[in-house]
Amino acid sequence: MNSLVVGVSDCQVSSDPSDCLVTYALGSCIAVAIYDPVSRVGGLLHYMLPESKIDAEKAARNPYMFADTGIPALFHKVYGMGGEKKRLRVMTAGGAQVLESELAQTGKRNQLALKKILWRAGVLAHHEEIGGAQSRTIRMEIESGRVFMKLAGGAEQQLGARGGAEGGVEPTAALPVRRVEAPAKKVLPEKGASVKSVVVGVGDCQVTSDRSSSLITYALGSCIALVIHDPVSHVGGLLHYMLPESKLDGEKAERNPYMFADTGIPALFHKVYGLGGDKKRLRVMAAGGAQVLGSDLFQIGKRNLLALKKILWRAGVLVHHEEVGGEVSRTIRLDVDTGEVFMKLAGGTEQQIGRKGGRQEKEGGS
Repeated sequence: MNSLVVGVSDCQVSSDPSDCLVTYALGSCIAVAIYDPVSRVGGLLHYMLPESKIDAEKAARNPYMFADTGIPALFHKVYGMGGEKKRLRVMTAGGAQVLESELAQTGKRNQLALKKILWRAGVLAHHEEIGGAQSRTIRMEIESGRVFMKLAGGAEQQLGARGGAEGGVEPTAALPVRRVEAPAKKVLPEKGASVKSVVVGVGDCQVTSDRSSSLITYALGSCIALVIHDPVSHVGGLLHYMLPESKLDGEKAERNPYMFADTGIPALFHKVYGLGGDKKRLRVMAAGGAQVLGSDLFQIGKRNLLALKKILWRAGVLVHHEEVGGEVSRTIRLDVDTGEVFMKLAGGTEQQIGRKGGRQEKEGGS
């Protein structure tokens, strides 16, 4: 099965029965999945924010960032491939409030925007997994139209099976049909069939010495990915943390230290040392910390970056390469066998970063 990854502020539509649409790291963001069982056309949108008026310039460049422009664009693409409104099955997921103290209430605002758009258009939403405080992964099979969800740390389960117990909430929501032109389909480059991809979610960490593995994390906006690799023991680790300090929510930090820089980074190094990694041999790279919206009052990306610098400086750890800041979402992948690290920007192609001796190498004090 060919996996098409839907990043943050992204949309994919397909009628290829061998395709599977998947989106990761749904925190406050919302995924909208629609499927026509007759034409077998499916689409998946991952939007970040409720209203395009928050940043009209970004909305013009990428309508998928916002509910009020992304949802119409998704439907327009599905209709263009033979989908018909009256046959569509619609499912939604996300809109979590990952932190109790989140002042912006982005998840709730995204939910409200979705409900409004749904209600105005009169398209039934057959199933929703909305709210709560957990990160979600959503996957749709184009051949069958089945949709699956995986909660952080949990197992994948099917959503919205007709007449089944998987159900959850069955709201009477609806979706719009306003026409918006959309960018062409993007496919994440496929790796060799022998390589096992291990996905690192938001507030997650994976460490392995299996040389056939590749560690990958998606949707790095203000979050930061920290990658470490020992070229002698071939142990590699990847952390995707959300926030700088565990004092923001001590209860969540206790349950999941990987959510925060000050608890997640030490845990990552400890796990690598436990598999034979040696501090003096480690190569360390960092990516993320973007300010996706110019109007981000909380400056989470910058605060995450500052926390990273402080922690590594105090530990005497050198950052060999960093790809931080800016305004773009990133995907990061570590090849555990070679230690090579690759980055894909939203809308771009995958490229290696931090080559030894190459001009990509950016030495960073820590």
